[in-house]
Order: sequence, then C-alpha cells, then structure tokens
Amino acid sequence: MSRRPAPAPSLNAVVPALPTQRGQRDTRPVPDLPASLTAALPSVEIPHDMLRHLHTLVPCKGLRAGQTLFAEGQVPQAFYLVADGEIEARFMSEGGDTSTLERMRFPRLFGLAAFVTQRPARYEAAALTDSRVWLITQPAYRWLMDECPGFARALMLEFARRFEGNLGLLGAARHDSAEQRLRLALRQLVRERGIAGADPEWQTITATQLELARSAHLSRQTVNALLATAETQGWLRRQYRQLSVKLDGLP
Repeated sequence: MSRRPAPAPSLNAVVPALPTQRGQRDTRPVPDLPASLTAALPSVEIPHDMLRHLHTLVPCKGLRAGQTLFAEGQVPQAFYLVADGEIEARFMSEGGDTSTLERMRFPRLFGLAAFVTQRPARYEAAALTDSRVWLITQPAYRWLMDECPGFARALMLEFARRFEGNLGLLGAARHDSAEQRLRLALRQLVRERGIAGADPEWQTITATQLELARSAHLSRQTVNALLATAETQGWLRRQYRQLSVKLDGLP
C-alpha cells in the first residue's frame, strides 16, 4: 500500500505556544499574522511566498492581565500590533497615579515613534486583560519596509492620519465649542477602533470618560454632561466602558 503524504504544516505552527501561569501553556489558537497586518493596514497583502519568512521574524507575545509590556522611559526594542485582548497606554505620575491615554484592541498598532527614534517611551503599556501582541522588531521592520509591497506607504498613511487627527483635536481645543470638540474626539475614536454592529449606521467603541476628556481637552464633568445630552438627542448610547455612536451624529 502506498503511504498518503503528510499534510503541509500550518504557517501558524512555527509560532510557539505562549506562556501563561507558571508551568502552564496557552493552548488558544495563535492569531493569524497576515490577517492581523491587513486589518491594521488594509492596503497591505503579504505575498504567499513571503508568509513563512514573515512568521519567523514576527513573534507573538502573551501577556497576563496587569503585566507591563514596556514602561514609561524605556526604549522599546519593537513596535506592536494587538492580536487579542486589551492593552492600556497610560501616563504615570511621580506619586504613582495613572492616567489613561488610550485603550487598544485588535488590530491597533502602537509604539512606533519611540521604536523608530530610539527615544524613551512617553507612556507605559500594560495588559488590562490576558492579551497577545505581535512584536515587530528591527529585523522585521527593515524586511517589511524593504521587501513587502506597499507596507511602507500603508504605515506612513496610518500615522499621517493619526497626526492629522491629533492636529484637528488641538485646533478644536482652541477654537471649537465643547460639543464640537467631543464630536471630533468621538469621530477619531470611531475611525481608529470603531466596530460595526447589525445596524451599519452605528459604530461601537471602547472608551472611558477620562480618555474622551483628554482627547477633547475637556473636563470629565463636561464630557459626562455632553454624553447625557447626546443620548437624549438619540445619536449616542452608553454601556459599561463602551459607547455606540450613530455616524450621522458626527461632524
């Protein structure tokens, strides 16, 4: 009898199982790296003949809830792509208090500025839940920029959009009303992390009042009052740590 050839190994199989608690292994399927990159940078498609090399360059790191990925003042040796879970970017005061800058979920890219400039990070990144991130180190960064079609342009576009959004928020802080600033902050959050539901007119985002207040340059009390008004007007719904926003309610 002829022997049936063994099936080809999955490309994900080259990524090792992730450590969890001492003596245990994370048995969840490893997230799909090419799909993660395409979700973060929609114009990028990794050619099939480059996939195996991509997996050897970009490891997936597991983080327990509460574990720090990098500290404020540390020079990161990679930038990161959230594979699953939730990562919080936060400032630390001298007294040890924290202020949330952003909560990041799949497929958020972060940490690029400190990584590329090799300057100390201005914030701390820590896992809010058990999470996994892809680590794009120097060898992977150089290979993606030099060899992967469209990656450099897509990365530049992504961070140009963020810069434009930040400039818009700074300009709004000087000239716009509180309501306009809140709507602009919500629009940027929807663009960065909005999730469509059954009704395509609505998008759901994960954000706290403190995060909105920082983005809109408003007090938490003002943000709370404006969110209540938006609910009354019918273009916003509040849930625990989440907001659903009707797109035609944004500027």
